[in-house]
Amino acid sequence: MRPAAGDITIAFNKPIGTITSMRDERGRPCVGDAIKQWRLTQRVFPVGRLDAQTSGLLLLTSDGELAGKLLHPSFEVERRYRVCVAARPSASSLRRLDAQDVTTRKDTTCFELVLRSGANREIRRACAREGLRIVSLERIAYGPIALQQLPVGKHRVLSARELRQLKGAVGDTPEKGPSRAG
Repeated sequence: MRPAAGDITIAFNKPIGTITSMRDERGRPCVGDAIKQWRLTQRVFPVGRLDAQTSGLLLLTSDGELAGKLLHPSFEVERRYRVCVAARPSASSLRRLDAQDVTTRKDTTCFELVLRSGANREIRRACAREGLRIVSLERIAYGPIALQQLPVGKHRVLSARELRQLKGAVGDTPEKGPSRAG
């Protein structure tokens, strides 16, 4: 898969309270507001969604083919989340959630969860089934792209290396890209 000339892919650290939409009729803060401030020459759109109360990594791209593959469940691209709950979950609850990297401080437990599909509010529903109240939910990685130290509300353009890794996550390499008739 080769991007069209000028395609761009961006990592954005979406703040809590911002909806994943290009515009909002009710005047709520939305991703489209942030994009306007960046003064891009390309039209980008979100790859998937994060609900208003979830913060973290949101990919935006002008490459429709890449976005489609990243979102398609058959590619099973991992999305990693950091979840903090107001409790000390039982070991059996953590096993059922398939929680990783569990840490507990006072009355808050944080852990990572990995999803390979993007069902709406899947983590919130799974935690609710275990009787856990989420106090924060943040996407920290989408495939090989990690949030790292990107400040909340800020964005960065993916490097050529990161873009190759992201395309590799959906099985695209320069050799497998569409051929160009000459």
